[in-house]
Amino acid sequence: MSIDEHRMLTNLLDAFDRLHDGMIEVTDLAALMFATSRALGAWPHVEELAATEREVRHIARLQWPEDDRRIRVSGLLQPLREHIADELAAAGRKPRHRPTR
Repeated sequence: MSIDEHRMLTNLLDAFDRLHDGMIEVTDLAALMFATSRALGAWPHVEELAATEREVRHIARLQWPEDDRRIRVSGLLQPLREHIADELAAAGRKPRHRPTR
């Protein structure tokens, strides 16, 4: 896993937590998921990420109170959260840039 992949996946997990804590809105998460799914085109779970992003985007457009949208989205994120956490755990420590010679 490259350092950029590690950073993007870690950023997604952090965003999931921020959504849960009410620090960001569902629309913010949808935008981050969209950008990340495009940037991680070779990631083994990119199709799951893209599909979940589409569901999150759909919920973001609903005229529901933000708390209701947040609760609905939080339930959708759990399988993806587990895949990301497993992949980061398998990668071990945060990768470092290798100096060029």
